Amino acid sequence: MPAPRRLIGALFFMTSLSLGCQPDSPAPVFEMDTAQEWAQSTHAAEGVQVRANDYTGGNFDVLGGGALLLQKADTTRRFWHTDAFVTAGTWTSTWLERSTTTEVVYLDVDLLTYGQPQDMTTGWTKFAGNPLIGPQGWTHNSTATLVLPDTLESNDQTLARGTGPYEGQWLLYFNVGGWAVGGWAAAVADSLAPLKRGVNPFQLADPYPLFAGNNRGDTLGYHAPNDWVEIDGTWYAPDESRNHRSGLWTSTDLTTWTNQGPIRGMQGHDPGLVYDGDRFYLFNEDDTRLQLVTTTDPLGPWEAQGPVLEVGDHTGDADVSFFNNAWHLFFDDAPHLFYTIGHAHTTPSAFPFGWQLENDVFGPRRPDQGQAWDEDTPEGNGFGTGDADIALEGTTLYLTYERPTGIAFKDLDLTDAREQHTRLFLEVDTDEDGSPDHTTEVRSLSPTSSQAEFAALPAGRIRIHLVMGTSNPLESPMIRQLRVRYGHR
Repeated sequence: MPAPRRLIGALFFMTSLSLGCQPDSPAPVFEMDTAQEWAQSTHAAEGVQVRANDYTGGNFDVLGGGALLLQKADTTRRFWHTDAFVTAGTWTSTWLERSTTTEVVYLDVDLLTYGQPQDMTTGWTKFAGNPLIGPQGWTHNSTATLVLPDTLESNDQTLARGTGPYEGQWLLYFNVGGWAVGGWAAAVADSLAPLKRGVNPFQLADPYPLFAGNNRGDTLGYHAPNDWVEIDGTWYAPDESRNHRSGLWTSTDLTTWTNQGPIRGMQGHDPGLVYDGDRFYLFNEDDTRLQLVTTTDPLGPWEAQGPVLEVGDHTGDADVSFFNNAWHLFFDDAPHLFYTIGHAHTTPSAFPFGWQLENDVFGPRRPDQGQAWDEDTPEGNGFGTGDADIALEGTTLYLTYERPTGIAFKDLDLTDAREQHTRLFLEVDTDEDGSPDHTTEVRSLSPTSSQAEFAALPAGRIRIHLVMGTSNPLESPMIRQLRVRYGHR
């Protein structure tokens, strides 16, 4: 297989602290929030690294375009296959020009705790305008619902960053009707953030549907992609199918799809797909457990790896992603017609095994999550809540589900710095000979207090020193953005 195309987009859990300038504060004169800006501003670094979002089969990462964190202790393995960070590291900036009239130097730091465990059972908020997408004339459509041109439901959705004609946008693929009797369709959005304000950002892609269905209900039928990855310009998408079969589809433009036939070596069906830079993994429905098959070539035979998770209830529709220094798995977690959504996680070194199970983290039997339209009752959807698919934008996790299609969101908490430390001080070069002539006191930062102020500095160029450390090798302090402002008291 060709090497994966590196995308800027996805895999760590963070909570973004908005510590930007106040309206009457001076504008930043120096700012780093991309890997290129960090690189251009780095004089020296030891034990730390700047990482942009990596690509592991989806666009997941809270690192964005580049963030500073401790490096992994084992540099011979891929970042998402090794657990431990080094315990300490330092970063020094290049010399920054400073106005001779400046009295105060302000530093604003977006500091987060990367790798902090998340409680997936709490914090979910359903979109106030749910359902996100609904059939024409459906009782529970809201004024914010994207209403389809027909009376068929939207099901089996998958949400990912687009490419080609949809580069930089969110693309929500879905079946039109059960088993895609109306075909495949897609909705497109520039950002998911408006959902928090009760605004639906999605519009239907043209044409509708993208691909017409035939309701054959077998592996050669037109079932929408159950999950997908893009490798070197080609999208690979297994469909749902039935009876321990699934077909594989490919596309280079997300609008024209080719059926490559049944997946050879399939165990189970209704798969979730992920790519780790070396291998492809299918996590397949098999009654109450998930079966795993892997390959290096998705068009060739797949190798059975056996069961990887026993859920207890009916399960399937797995969605797998790496972020925040852990692999995460969301899946159906209840009998048919009474679905809820479950979650499991495992460490980088244990993947694709070692899953820790959390049952029923989301769904109709959690009344704190609100909204009656998606309850498993005749007044609701009569089906329950299942087919989870997640996406990460900023530090907010978005979860789509059926039926028809709803969405919820959860702000990730990455503010626990009890096992990390981050310290900062400045050096001043007053005669511009490249050597420091003055050193400030050291300031301690935390995710909840990450602004530093240095007054009464002598005139000259300044240089920033950061000292980062952790006593928990699974977590690291992480700086996603650093801003410098000059001003007066």
